[in-house]
Order: sequence, then C-alpha cells, then structure tokens
Amino acid sequence: MKKKFLALTACALVVATTVTFAACSSSNFDASLESYKMNILDLSAAPAGVSAEHEYMFTNNIVDTPDKEVIVAKKPQSYLGHPDNVLLDNGDIITAYPVGHGKGETLLARSTDDGITWNQITGMPESFKLTEETPTIYKLDFTGARAGDQKLIIASARPGWNKVKGEGFDVTVSNSGKEVDGEWQTDGAVWQPHKNYFSEHGEAGHVEKDGVFEAIVAMASLTQLKDASGNLENRWMGIFHDYDYNVYKTMLTFDADDNMKWSYPARVISDEYRDMEKDLAFCEPETLRSPDGKELAMIFRAQTKISNSYVIFSTDEGVTWTGPKALSRELTGERHKAEYDPLTGKLLITYRAINWKLGQEHEKNAWYSRGWLTWVGDYDDLKKGNAGTGDYVLKMAHTYSGEDTDISEYAHADTGYAGLTIDNSGLAVMASYGKFSPFGHATLSDKTYIVAKRFRLNDINAHFGLTAFPTR
Repeated sequence: MKKKFLALTACALVVATTVTFAACSSSNFDASLESYKMNILDLSAAPAGVSAEHEYMFTNNIVDTPDKEVIVAKKPQSYLGHPDNVLLDNGDIITAYPVGHGKGETLLARSTDDGITWNQITGMPESFKLTEETPTIYKLDFTGARAGDQKLIIASARPGWNKVKGEGFDVTVSNSGKEVDGEWQTDGAVWQPHKNYFSEHGEAGHVEKDGVFEAIVAMASLTQLKDASGNLENRWMGIFHDYDYNVYKTMLTFDADDNMKWSYPARVISDEYRDMEKDLAFCEPETLRSPDGKELAMIFRAQTKISNSYVIFSTDEGVTWTGPKALSRELTGERHKAEYDPLTGKLLITYRAINWKLGQEHEKNAWYSRGWLTWVGDYDDLKKGNAGTGDYVLKMAHTYSGEDTDISEYAHADTGYAGLTIDNSGLAVMASYGKFSPFGHATLSDKTYIVAKRFRLNDINAHFGLTAFPTR
C-alpha cells in the first residue's frame, strides 16, 4: 500500500512584546497581516528591564539537543521532535519524544526541578528503539476498588512508515514507583516492552489484518470517563486518526490479570458530518472536560489548512457528539493540548498556529504560521466558536527559518507539538521542538531540538501590566 505523509511547510511570521499585535511587512513575506491582529504577548526573548522575578518566563530551558551520544540511542541524534509531558505526583515531569520527524526511536527525559534541567531516563526495553511515530504519555489514576493505584502509559502509532511490527498502535506501561500514604506513585523509571494492538501482530483479542487501522498519533488524547452516576471509572477513551481522516475512539480497560484491553476502534464523528471530516482533514484531536465535569469537548486540527480549527461536544461520555463548530482564529492551529490552571481556573491550550495571507483567508496553500503559541481563556470560549477569542495568546519561543538571525513575527512552522503540565502552584511547564537558534549559531544553527518554557499566569499579567486573574 502506498503510504502518504502529512507534509509540513515551513513559512515565516511577527510578534511584538506589547499587548497589541502589530501588523508589519517582511522582505520574505509579501502580505500585510492587518487582518490578523491578535492579543499576543511575546515570551520569545527577555526585553530590556525585565524584573528578576519574571525573567524565568523568557528562558528556553533545553530538554535535549541533537548530535550527541546518549545511552538509550547509541547513535548520534539528528532531529528531535514532537514531545509530550506528564506530571508525576512527586513533582517530577517526564517528557517523551522521538528521534526524527514524528517517527523513530522514543526517548525519555526527566526534570526534578520544575522543568529547568532535564536528564535522560535510560535502560529502556529494546521496543523503544523500534517505535514508529510520535509518542504520547499519560498518567492513569484508578478509582473504586482500585483507588490508590496508578500507572503511566506511552502510546505510539504505526502508520506503516517503518513497518517493524505491522500497523495499529503500540503501548508500553510503567508500574514502577513506591507507596506514599497508602497510594501508589509511579516514577516512570522502569517500563515494560511495547505491545501491539489492531494489526496482524496484535495482542490476543486485538488482532486485525494489515492496513485496517493505519493509526496516526495514538493517543492524541486519552480521557478518563465517568459512569452513569457521574463518578470517574477505570475506563479511558483514546483517540487516533488514519490516512483518510477518520477519527477513531478506543476504550482502555484492564482485566482481572491487569492486562490492557482496548475496545475495537469506532468512528467518533457521525456519518452526517463525514464529508466535512474528510474534506477539512480533521485529525490529532484534544479532548477536555468542562469545568463542571459534565461535558467533553474535542478540538480538531484541520490538516487541509483551508479552515479554522473545529470543536465538537458530548454530554454522554463520548457516545454521541454535536456537529462540528468552527473556533476563533486565536485557537486555529494544530496539535492542541489543554489543561486548566488550578489557581485561576483559566484554560490553557498550546498549539502550532495556522494563519492566512491577507485577502486569501482559507485559500489552499495561502497559509503561514506564527509558530508555537499558547491560548489563555475559558471553557465558554469554546462554546462561543468564532467569537471565543479568550484573554490573550502567548508566543512561547521563536523558531527560525532559513538564514534568519532576528526574532520576527514570521516563525518556522515545524514546531508547536507541545507537552503541557500545570502543578498545584499554577506553574505551567511546556516542552516543544523546533529550530530555536538563529542562523550562524555555533552549534545549533540548523538543529531541531527540544526546549521547555515555564510561567505562571499572574506573572504574565504582572509583567505585561494586565489585571491579575482572581485566584481560588
């Protein structure tokens, strides 16, 4: 079967350090951005006079860089991409990422100091060297009769790019850790070999003939579901898509012997909206709960880049969904990851921005990117669709194109997949990949590597002279 690739084009873009986003011209981009004024705050470089207490928000904390030997890889790295984060109960953050553009060996790094410094986690099973695609990492907290139990899992799809073990998707589990106050806390130090699901090589009960599920970005989201009484249960909804832009859900449970069971994948979007799903190429969805816990929202990347991003809603734990609703330009982009700030209740969504040239909105091949952004707002903004602009958008870090040496509005588009964690103190830590060094940098000029950015919302507001968000 001929394999298709989801191509990324690198275009370029501008962000001012002021609250208002200013239109400008560029020698390598001939369209005015007047129609794309947005409330963007720039964290890509510390401005003159920044206070010592706020300087940390502008620092690119290096997670990992290419072209060095690491024990787990046993070879020089050339490109590091597409990280995902998980926050452990002890405050550690683990980031999983591939050696290569969305495919290749999976590496893990850990931070024990809130995302400032990072170290490789070594001693992984051989299966980590054989993964094929972008890894996603999640913490599972069990409830009911298993309350106090916990696991970490990493999923990695097999779209058929390398075809080491067929297709479907692979999952690895970590149970290692220790008991704290009667509850198990995983540490992610030891991992089991990956198991394959829904291919001709799948685990017992999960075998499917070759090519049925050419999964891409599994699990783009993994959401713990509730029972009929509204209580969390030991069942998680995982989401992936395929080359024809069918978005699938599969339910994760565990049997009496603690073996993973994934339900047979079923399409998420109803047949009524299948043409829209395929024509706009919905993929890589993020799923999140409403603040009251009664509703699920699912945000889609629109890969054809001829529309805004879209959202659907479910009030029956993902059984049925509303029709797709277009989101605002402030939320239009790719690979959304969402978390709530426990201090302010604000919703943070990080993503790769997608925009269009003036007068060519939603036209094919007229898009460009502002790079790695984070939107700050409320869940109700998702319900408002196009009118849900939120409070503001953060430019996280600049990614350089070609021979660029200056930070500008125009960013290299190969960035924006980002892990996102927020701890109880409101500290948001995000890790993303990209060309974060300007042309001519002594060692990282043309390298794609991973950095972490850190901030608290009211530190953002204080630095930029905005009113503080009320805290709970």
